[in-house]
Amino acid sequence: MIRFDLTLAEFELLTAEERIRWVEALEAHAKTPNWFHNIQDIIAFFDESHDMRNMRHGFWASVADAGVLEAIQNGYRLHITKGAVPAGFNDCDGAAVAWQNFFDGKAARKSDPELLPLWAMAEQRGGNYGSRVANGWAGVPPAGTDEGDLIPQFVAYGNWYRFIARMENGDNDFVNRYTKVVGATVGSKVAANPATGYFTQQLDSFVDIFAPGYFPIKESIDLGLIILGGEAGAVVADYAVPDDAGSWFFDPRTTVGTDTYTDSRFTPFRKPELAITQPTIIHDTIQMTHSPTYYMGKVLDMGMIPSLPGVHVDPSGVLTMDNGTIIQPNGDAQLRDGTIIGTDGFVTKADGSRIRLDGTKFNPDGSYTLSDGSIAK
Repeated sequence: MIRFDLTLAEFELLTAEERIRWVEALEAHAKTPNWFHNIQDIIAFFDESHDMRNMRHGFWASVADAGVLEAIQNGYRLHITKGAVPAGFNDCDGAAVAWQNFFDGKAARKSDPELLPLWAMAEQRGGNYGSRVANGWAGVPPAGTDEGDLIPQFVAYGNWYRFIARMENGDNDFVNRYTKVVGATVGSKVAANPATGYFTQQLDSFVDIFAPGYFPIKESIDLGLIILGGEAGAVVADYAVPDDAGSWFFDPRTTVGTDTYTDSRFTPFRKPELAITQPTIIHDTIQMTHSPTYYMGKVLDMGMIPSLPGVHVDPSGVLTMDNGTIIQPNGDAQLRDGTIIGTDGFVTKADGSRIRLDGTKFNPDGSYTLSDGSIAK
């Protein structure tokens, strides 16, 4: 468990428990406490998922995860050797160098906001490498099967997560903007037709399973904005969600632990049999010790993820955001004006020029301020 020169095939032979122990050993050796917690949780999710074949050897999930671990390991090896490339080294399609940048940044005591984009870029490229080797080794699971239908969804939402984390302060900028979108959309929908309360009930079920008391959209729904209409809904959502909610959700070290929360829900949507208009106070205790990404995987696995306002995932795994940005299965994002925000650390502008991704930001209107100060949509 303390070897850091394993091959892809050797990683693939490890059990889920052994892989988790290996990640723990790496974290201890690299002095990166909990930065790979969600990697461990994805292993746990794969191992528990029938649709992912319980990560049995030779199947897609097992091989893809082995590739992810190999990329992390090889990036750490480059960090240790200060960039000197060992004989027979596999750069894992560039993911090893991306992980080296993260480990170098951590050793240089970069701040968390500086480290998160490095982590997100490295995990994206490592995930791309893992998917490629899994497609070649295990084959692409066919559409129409449980495995074949789940994998593109799982990859798409992971790509979305990492795309947001690659932006400068992307976590908070995105959540603070998108929560307003949710508030306005849901508020307008239900105010126009109260019979659409099923939508909030579906979203409520998703939140209960995923991360009660924390998921940023939860408060904007549960405070009753749904009966106020779109404009008021957006205002309430902005007021209800803490400005730093995104940094909690998108931090790979986040763990959802034991929590007790008071829930003020409008019972016509929560409990249709209680036809009253006053909030009901519900006290719940939850016992969860995994990361938010683990619960996102579980919800996808159960087929319970709701249609989030403005977000669409097609069967191939292409995700379209509410602002029109299209995220491809490899994580590259195409904006409406033709700008490409790539997984190589560069932005290709609509005129073909290339600039660095560092410093790119979300804007409240759904556009992006690029590192050179220009606006892309």
